[in-house]
Amino acid sequence: MAAMVLPELQTRRLCVRPWVASADLADFHRIWGDPEVIWWGAMVDADASRDLMERVIDLGPGLGWGAVVLQSTGEIVGNAALTPTPDGRADIEVGWHLARVHWGKGYATEAARALVDHAFTALGLPRVVADIVPGNERSRAVAARLGMQPEETATRAGRVHDVWVRWSDAATHLD
Repeated sequence: MAAMVLPELQTRRLCVRPWVASADLADFHRIWGDPEVIWWGAMVDADASRDLMERVIDLGPGLGWGAVVLQSTGEIVGNAALTPTPDGRADIEVGWHLARVHWGKGYATEAARALVDHAFTALGLPRVVADIVPGNERSRAVAARLGMQPEETATRAGRVHDVWVRWSDAATHLD
C-alpha cells in the first residue's frame, strides 16, 4: 500500500523527501518567497509560506510536495511535487521549483524523474501531466527531458498553460 505522504525518493545526487514544517520553513520560504522563482505570486512572508507548506505536505496517498535535497551536503535546493490537478480532472501533476542559484544543474529533471517513476511504479498511474505556461522555456526543457509532450491547453488561475503529458509504458491510450 502507498504511503500516506510522498515517500523519500533517492536519486544519484538528490533526495526528494516530505517537507518538515518544524524544520524546513526557512528553506521553503527561500524558494516560495522568491518572486523570480515564483513569478506568479511569491509568498509575502514566512507566515504565508508556513500556511502553504502545511496545506501541501500531504495531498493523498503517495502524493505531496517534497524538499529536493543535495545528498552530498544536505542543502535543500528546491521543491518537487506530485499533486492532483487543480481543475478536478483525474490527473496527477508533477511540478518542480528550484532556488535560482541551483538553476541549470539538472536537479529539476532528476527530482521530477524520480517522482514520475514513483507515480508509474508505486502508484500505478497511467499518465502524469505538467501544466507549463507558454514561454517558460526552462520548464518546457525539463518536461521534454522527462519524455513529456504538450497535448492540450488549460486555464489555471487566469493563465493559459500547455498541458504536457507522459504516459506510462504500461498504459494504453488513444492518440
